[in-house]
Amino acid sequence: MKFKQRVSIKICTGFLFFLVNFMHGMEIDSSKSEAVENTKKEKKIFGAGAERILKGHTGLVFGVAYNPHKEGELASCSDDTTVIIWDLRSGNEKNVLKEDTNSNFFLGDTDLVRQVAYNAHKEGELASCSDDKTVIIWDIETGNQKNVLKGHTGWVVGVAYNPHKEELASGSHDKTVRLWDTETGKQKNVLKGHTDLVTGVAYSKEGELASCSIDKTVRLWDLRTGKVKNVLKGHTDLVTGAAYSPHKEELASCSWDKTVRLWDLRTGKEKNVLEGHTNSVMGVAYNPHKEELASCSWDKTVRLWNLFRE
Repeated sequence: MKFKQRVSIKICTGFLFFLVNFMHGMEIDSSKSEAVENTKKEKKIFGAGAERILKGHTGLVFGVAYNPHKEGELASCSDDTTVIIWDLRSGNEKNVLKEDTNSNFFLGDTDLVRQVAYNAHKEGELASCSDDKTVIIWDIETGNQKNVLKGHTGWVVGVAYNPHKEELASGSHDKTVRLWDTETGKQKNVLKGHTDLVTGVAYSKEGELASCSIDKTVRLWDLRTGKVKNVLKGHTDLVTGAAYSPHKEELASCSWDKTVRLWDLRTGKEKNVLEGHTNSVMGVAYNPHKEELASCSWDKTVRLWNLFRE
């Protein structure tokens, strides 16, 4: 089976922002100013219409998420220690969620916010994870913290809500994935299996969980037992992201090895290797409306792949 790269979209964007997610204890240094300058450059965006730039963060932006309950609302998080809720119709800030901290985030702080996720079950709730080793549950409307989930012993770099129940997963540089009851804030389980830093977590639409790591693997978890049910091996460098297909039993993963790999979840076997990026691939996402996959890279492109047999 072969897959055709549909289009390569050039983007002048700071993919360097994500480097600190995956380096062992590496501090942001003078390269920050260069990365911030990159965000000022013009970007080319797939699709019609003029680009809109949302300005409000004072530091590097690490993650974004659309509100599944409200069209036209987006959350972003940054190393300025804040989460900003945006009104996309006006381009203005609706709210700024900020942890009460006195740390100086420009000088090697441990409070930068790595990722955000909306709760699909409960309108008005959002989770963020941070280098302060916590996950915070927010009330978006009031801007108040509903709960602070503590248990990780390293930076928390990934967070995702289970689409079927009040459960949240977080991944950390302490090499664990932790499951939380979002109603009580209690830790339900600690999933151990990765041999190096965890770089991300993802739920399928059926509520299955995957995690990826610097150990070059993607691990699929049996959430009833808390044990690893399969380990997807094939990447030759650290794995930076994973995503479940909304259309079939398939998972995509991306890596510093410059590839995207497709996996058959029924067999755990590698189906195909998508090659074309000329630098580390940092993220993957499936199009929910058709058989298409997007990947983004430090080569400053987003590539769209047609997932059809030729």
